[in-house]
Amino acid sequence: MNRKQQMMIQTRELEALQKRIREAEERLKAQSYHSSSAPQTEQSEQDQTTGKDGSL
Repeated sequence: MNRKQQMMIQTRELEALQKRIREAEERLKAQSYHSSSAPQTEQSEQDQTTGKDGSL
């Protein structure tokens, strides 16, 4: 295998890895968005019901 072929293969491998990283980042963003938005909503509803200090 010559140098040019080797570089082409490595470039394809790099692009494939970059794609996998982007997909993983998107999944993490979606997970953190869903997991962080739900508790905040629940907490704000509790605050409105009981008051921020917990009194009614």
